Amino acid sequence: MADTGCQSSLVGVKIIHRLGLKISDLMPVTMKMHEANEKEISILGATILRLSGKDIHGSTGKTKQMAYAMDNSDRLLPA
Repeated sequence: MADTGCQSSLVGVKIIHRLGLKISDLMPVTMKMHEANEKEISILGATILRLSGKDIHGSTGKTKQMAYAMDNSDRLLPA
């Protein structure tokens, strides 16, 4: 189930690498995040992502998101 209260975008390090970025390319951050079960999420840094997509009617939506990179996922979790 999606976390509808989410206020930050997260991106897995595998996606960071698929985008051609290295960990050293990320902006350093001091952000601390926790999962719903209070387990800390290890944040490696942040990057700005431009995201776009089409809805079922063919309308295009675009956004820029500050995405925090985490090392234990291969997913993009937009806010």
